[in-house]
Amino acid sequence: MTANAMPEDRARCLASGMDDYMSKPVQSKVLAEVLARWVAPAAPGSGVQAEGGRDSG
Repeated sequence: MTANAMPEDRARCLASGMDDYMSKPVQSKVLAEVLARWVAPAAPGSGVQAEGGRDSG
């Protein structure tokens, strides 16, 4: 995450080896999209709660 929000800043960050890029101010929709790219869904029975409730497994 960075406060630098120009297109060339994004390119520079990715070229330096960062896996993804997100600029401030954080927008919840963008954060959710970035997290969805990198976080695998919880496996059933893992004990990890789904949004709004208990794990169904």
